[in-house]
Amino acid sequence: MVKTPIDRSASTTTTWDLQHILGLAQSGKMRVPKFQRSFVWDTDDVIRLFDSLYRGFPIGTLLVWSQPLQAGMSKFGPLSFSTNDEPGGFMVVDGQQRITSLVGTFLSDAENTDERFDIQFDIEQEKFVKRPPYDASGKLIPVREVLESRRLLAWLRANGEDFTEEELATADNLGGALRDYKIPVYVVQEDDEQLLRVVFDRVNSSGKPISRAQIFHALFAGTSDQGSPASVVDQVARTGFGRIDESRVVQSLLAIRGGDVQRDIHEEFSSNEDPLIWYDRTETALNKAVSFLQSEGIPHVLLMPTMAPVPILAAYFGVHANPEPYLLKMLSKWLWRGWMFGFGRDSGQSPAIRKAVQAINPKKGGANPAPAFEAAEELLRQVEPGADSGLSADIFRLDGFSTDARLGRLVLLALLSLEPRSPDGETIDVTKALDEYGTSAIGQFVASSRTSAANRGFVLPSWPVEWKNSKNVEFWESQAVTPEAYQAISADKQEHFLSLRLSFIQDLIINFYRSKVDLNFTARRPVADLMVKDPNEQR
Repeated sequence: MVKTPIDRSASTTTTWDLQHILGLAQSGKMRVPKFQRSFVWDTDDVIRLFDSLYRGFPIGTLLVWSQPLQAGMSKFGPLSFSTNDEPGGFMVVDGQQRITSLVGTFLSDAENTDERFDIQFDIEQEKFVKRPPYDASGKLIPVREVLESRRLLAWLRANGEDFTEEELATADNLGGALRDYKIPVYVVQEDDEQLLRVVFDRVNSSGKPISRAQIFHALFAGTSDQGSPASVVDQVARTGFGRIDESRVVQSLLAIRGGDVQRDIHEEFSSNEDPLIWYDRTETALNKAVSFLQSEGIPHVLLMPTMAPVPILAAYFGVHANPEPYLLKMLSKWLWRGWMFGFGRDSGQSPAIRKAVQAINPKKGGANPAPAFEAAEELLRQVEPGADSGLSADIFRLDGFSTDARLGRLVLLALLSLEPRSPDGETIDVTKALDEYGTSAIGQFVASSRTSAANRGFVLPSWPVEWKNSKNVEFWESQAVTPEAYQAISADKQEHFLSLRLSFIQDLIINFYRSKVDLNFTARRPVADLMVKDPNEQR
């Protein structure tokens, strides 16, 4: 698969010195996401950071996201700053611990400093130390005093009368080393969450970082609780697919962990497991599932004939993150056959979901999941059409249409394949329309029965009342209206119009689903999997 390159004009690599970083933080132009656990470093971590700065050691690249920021309170560990709107602000994606250590050390006052940031420089031993709990005999300089030359000079005049010339030079070198240190910064300016996640994974530092799940929940998930079905719903909704039900998120998480998806989520995690990590994995798998569904022509949750495939696809992509194209084709046939003939022909949806997940990830804990081909092959076997299965207009209730029913949505997906247009000829953004109007985006052509599929289509409430006067040929064709049907609706011959459109839709549906289901398709292992490598072939 061809990778889409980063738009380099929209992302930059630069360096910031410590004073610039402090200025951005204090002014509110740079902020960190809000976490339940905001700062995890201890004093020793902060000391190691400053030792690296003093010695000129690399401390890693900061990753920031250029975004407009709203007015409010900005927190860096125990410090808070009142901020204004910042149209060109920066949100810290990776580097919170380092930046908070700098802000806490240099911008805290002497009386209210968190002990983790109350770092001293032992001038005699040339090392950073904790401030002792009592007046020590050593020559210690509070690190908060050394960054600005005038402030360091003032402190030395007041407290350095016992310092030797060599020690004064060491203090000056300390200040110079910190002032001159420049930290590499990668600035992402694209509004692309997935790209941001990829970059984060590449540059994420070691030590005690806050997890990827916490970072991206704080950046994108709004007000919902971390590590919850609601937070995953919020995240997946960002794909434009709409809001899936929280119960499907829970099913998906259990499917990814393996075993029976009907077990109680409240007793799922042991005391040494972090649920947030699993919700992050669930979100990632669901995003892949949604991407697959969108590639199959299902742009929004309101067009899903049934939701049964969601946890099953989450399980598959949770185990096999990047399946080969042929495996995706197998999943495609499984999806459409399941919707047409039923995922649980003999047992209902819940047992069918359980059985499908067992075929992919049979044991809790994810031990011994099925290989990618075998899992897809078994899924196809489970929706194998019976001897009486066939595709004809009789299996679609075109006279009992409902936007909430499986068959109604199958009809809509067939109509969507025509890429419906508005009366001015512009292609309808169906995702946007469904988000804005819900199922009201599925309107009527004439003032007749709403339960006839012949009278329903992507007719938006925002269209002008005279929309039927449009003479745009592409509009009418994209709405499954033939020239003869157009003549009928123009002459206000409603029943004749509905009869003509019904006949066209019947043919459209049969051809559309014959292609999707493809009863002649049989799963065969890809040729590449059957090839035996030459043991003498160089790797």
